[in-house]
Amino acid sequence: MHAKQWRMVWAMLLPVVLGLGAWAALADPDQGGRLVGGFQLHVSPTRKSVSEEQVIAGQPSLAVGSLTGDLANPVPFVAFTQRRFGTSFQDVLVRFFDKGSSQWRTVAQNRNDGSLNRDRTVIAGQPSLEFGGPLVNGLPSVPWVAWQEPVRTLDNKTDIFAAFLGQDANGALWQITGEQGGNRGVPGLNASTSENAANQDQDARNPKIASGMLAGETQPQPWVVFEQTENNGAFTQIIVKQWTGTTWRPVGPPVNVNRFARAYDPDIFFIGNVPHVAWAEDLGGFRLLYVKHLGDVRPGRERWDLDADISRGLNVVGFNPAVGPSLHGTRSTPYVAWEERNRFGNETLVFEARRVPEGEAWGSNRPPFIRVISGTGAVDLAKQLPLSDAAQAQLAAPDQAGTVIGSATITTSCDHVNGWDNITAIEFKLANEGETALLARFDGETGRISVLDPVYNTVIGSGLPGVDGPIETPNVTVHLEQMSVTSHGEDSPAVDITWVLDFKRPVQFKEFTQLLNIKTRAAVTPKGDQGATETGFFEVGRLTVSQYQLTLPGVVRGDHWR
Repeated sequence: MHAKQWRMVWAMLLPVVLGLGAWAALADPDQGGRLVGGFQLHVSPTRKSVSEEQVIAGQPSLAVGSLTGDLANPVPFVAFTQRRFGTSFQDVLVRFFDKGSSQWRTVAQNRNDGSLNRDRTVIAGQPSLEFGGPLVNGLPSVPWVAWQEPVRTLDNKTDIFAAFLGQDANGALWQITGEQGGNRGVPGLNASTSENAANQDQDARNPKIASGMLAGETQPQPWVVFEQTENNGAFTQIIVKQWTGTTWRPVGPPVNVNRFARAYDPDIFFIGNVPHVAWAEDLGGFRLLYVKHLGDVRPGRERWDLDADISRGLNVVGFNPAVGPSLHGTRSTPYVAWEERNRFGNETLVFEARRVPEGEAWGSNRPPFIRVISGTGAVDLAKQLPLSDAAQAQLAAPDQAGTVIGSATITTSCDHVNGWDNITAIEFKLANEGETALLARFDGETGRISVLDPVYNTVIGSGLPGVDGPIETPNVTVHLEQMSVTSHGEDSPAVDITWVLDFKRPVQFKEFTQLLNIKTRAAVTPKGDQGATETGFFEVGRLTVSQYQLTLPGVVRGDHWR
């Protein structure tokens, strides 16, 4: 053949040769350097998969760590389910890759064949794996696994279990945690230990585990979030529990927006010292994505604060159902990914967002926000306030008469990852594209509130809440004498400022954006801006002044996630 003909033949054969090579590499991962799409497979000479072969395995959960704190040699651990052909039972197993022998080895294999199941005659599933304390070389060193498993003695209701890798005289074992309690004999996280098994109407599923430390704690502990059905399945609650070292304690109430709704697919992740939870929940015929974080950590007074618009969640398209959220993030910023299914078609899309602005002052605690104290979306504008004599005299002046359309009380809330002492000032602004209706500043050191001219940034008036008289602007009257600043205690980084405002006719029928700017002692670095000491103004909601009501359509809008 001529050279040109050989080149044509080779061009036709090349795809076949490449295809055969790819097929050979898939058939034997040892071929081609055990690389798949830029990732190197952990395989042994006798087994190419984490699981055994000729089985049905799935639902993997991966954690990378070390039992000895060896920073230079991280080890992959995988929890997964495995079922043998011809059986109706399913185990939860954990294996790790032993680099010395290039083998996947079952953890605690000398007990129960390594199965974490309480009962190996049921179908266990949905394992979630994470490392918890104690710390070795600064790293958590103990594998923990949460999973779901039906309990035959409880009419096959599904319970959530959690176990850690322990040691006794006979070697490694998976130690199931929790209280037995009552007549149940089941150390499940969702078990009602005060009720008999026959009286228990609960199923629990979809556990996720995370490890983290609250502020002041010295060692990361496991936290588990899961779904729990109530009232014979009429609604589903999202429950969070923390391991205390001896028992699993509930952390606050269910995190649902509506605890009598159906909620699904929770996930949990620590941002700094604060746990965040994501889940999907049915609301008004829609399935919305929500994120909350633990705003107050005091035992018995825990409060989960919402980081999403209560009326539409984080959904990109409000009427498309959101499912399967996954949380992760940096030390100061949470990220979330989720799936939305087109309600009117076959399209399914995956979205990802992060909370903004970044930086430690926003950081690992709940975002600052404005809310109506009653918790509603609108508050009636009162026509009169019980004013002091001086305030009544001031408002009776000719230039003020007839300008007030009504009064409202609202609250701004703010906190900081390292506690309130790190915040030096909070600036509060109501503005739209054309004007600023109010610009005020709270000084964290003196406790004074100043009202500023929005154009020249000069002080119009200032004073102490609950002490000094009102401050007048063309748009609002700030009633300092009726305002208050409330700290939630030394153990809580939160502070609330109650604002009592008269709204005047120039702002009637206008919509304003609510914005806050947090100034701190310690430098924060939003978007890599080294040396920055404030977040800059960022939106925390909207406010509309009508004739008879003040409307706040959302606490924190979904577009705060980018």
